[in-house]
Amino acid sequence: MEDSQLETIIVDAYVLNPRTYEISMPDRGKIRLSPVQFELLHFLMTHHDEILSPGRLLEEVWGYPQNTGSHALVRMHIKKLRQKIELDPAKPQFIRNIAGYGYTVGVE
Repeated sequence: MEDSQLETIIVDAYVLNPRTYEISMPDRGKIRLSPVQFELLHFLMTHHDEILSPGRLLEEVWGYPQNTGSHALVRMHIKKLRQKIELDPAKPQFIRNIAGYGYTVGVE
């Protein structure tokens, strides 16, 4: 992992620690993420001011060639990540879907 990826990332009150693969959250404390969950959340949080399409996530997080890979794979990983960190995964407050565009992070 590059040195820039070892820096703590903070978006709102969510703190991602690349050294421990843990996220600290309000009302939830610390939760350890799997490597795949960490990579996805790290990318989302370092691009928190953008809406990221499933295609871009496939390319930039997992190295899929452009226009390959399944958007269902992204949805599955987002769903599992939400189940782990959201208080109510059915009504996510942090990892949000922007209909027709993709995903973004941050509390509205």
